[in-house]
Amino acid sequence: MRHYLLFILFFSFTNLGAQSVSNDSILPPVKKDLSEEELQMAVDSYLQMTKSETYKQFKKNLRENSIKLKGLDYPPDLKTSDKESIEKWLINNIEKTKYSSVKEGVEMIHKSYLLMQKLYKENTEVYTFMRRATKEQLREIIAPERNTFYDY
Repeated sequence: MRHYLLFILFFSFTNLGAQSVSNDSILPPVKKDLSEEELQMAVDSYLQMTKSETYKQFKKNLRENSIKLKGLDYPPDLKTSDKESIEKWLINNIEKTKYSSVKEGVEMIHKSYLLMQKLYKENTEVYTFMRRATKEQLREIIAPERNTFYDY
């Protein structure tokens, strides 16, 4: 379950970043490796983010979607920002889920996207640090998430 949340978090983050860049190119490469001061700022900022109402709503929505999806993964090309795209995918997969209707599934999945977008906008600095962090530093930044996954 922890890996699923992390996957969704980064999948959503990647989609947000890719959608903000014109011509669907990937984000430009950045220097990896935060200084000690930046790492501490990232850890502190991430911890503050996890206490925000937006984060709690996002996490709750992800948990609810995870239950309704019954382990079914989104296809890699699904644009959660596009309700029509979600609907087309769900029409073919609704029987594999616990959504009561395609409409319910579309709304819940799209809400995840909207909450992630809001979370990203409210915490741009955190996500910039996360993008620049090495794998080891990223583990340290998200440690509060790993320790409180089942708290909500």
